[in-house]
Amino acid sequence: MRKEDTITAIATPPGQGALGILRISGPGAFQIADSMFSGGRKASEFKSHTVHYGSIVCGPETIDNVLLVKMDGPNTYTGENTIEVTCHGGRLVLHKALTTAIAAGARPAEPGEFTMRAFLNGKMDLAQAEAVQEFISAENELALRAASQQLEGRLSMLVERFRKALVALLAEIEASIDFPEEDIRPAALDDVSRRLGDLEQEITALARTYADGRRIREGVRITIAGRPNVGKSSLLNALLEKDRAIITHVPGTTRDVLHESLIWQGIVLQITDTAGIRYSHEIVEKEGVRRSTDAVR
Repeated sequence: MRKEDTITAIATPPGQGALGILRISGPGAFQIADSMFSGGRKASEFKSHTVHYGSIVCGPETIDNVLLVKMDGPNTYTGENTIEVTCHGGRLVLHKALTTAIAAGARPAEPGEFTMRAFLNGKMDLAQAEAVQEFISAENELALRAASQQLEGRLSMLVERFRKALVALLAEIEASIDFPEEDIRPAALDDVSRRLGDLEQEITALARTYADGRRIREGVRITIAGRPNVGKSSLLNALLEKDRAIITHVPGTTRDVLHESLIWQGIVLQITDTAGIRYSHEIVEKEGVRRSTDAVR
């Protein structure tokens, strides 16, 4: 990844849709837009953060009628000069717009490179950069709220407060040792211990939230296991409120593991229903029991 490159990528999910967005970022973004956009004036002449109607062209061919947004750095996501082109959302249209930008001098962006450039250009810190994907992939309200708070910099502000408190404490101690002639009174040992103890408690409390955050983000894995015909599949169906698993009076009806998920009080539950665990000579049931014990592990 070279910051002097101008990069481009389709910024919307793959597949067909009403609209699709092509993003171009880097020092040559405006010149590339000039070569591929036809709208009366050059894109580089437009006022920053304004929207303009025109066409994406490749030589004599008009690819699509589009809306183009020109954004001057550093007031952009990446901190660089940026162009965003809103096309119709067909796969072929977006692909042709992308190849036109590449032919004009842009390089295909690596995965996550726009956010990496935002980090390198000081638009966000590392904790915020890590929160971007979590924000995008959030599957419930709690996960979205947690990612949003990290993206806003709340975690970074906490860590910075801890760092400043420790640096200040260290400065007091070192000043009393290094400059005795200045009559700087050393901090009392019990005061230093108390302040360090308070900081340790706060940092430990923050570290403990990791497990909760992981559950919110990834969900909780639950395996329903037991002997045949004790109601495992009935419990799964009751939780899902639908007939997902086949239920009969015959022991060993469930032969394979079933995976389903549901949201309970904002948490994603990833539920696995398993075959009844018992000793069996029957080859298919035997494999089902093996898979059940693997799920329990």
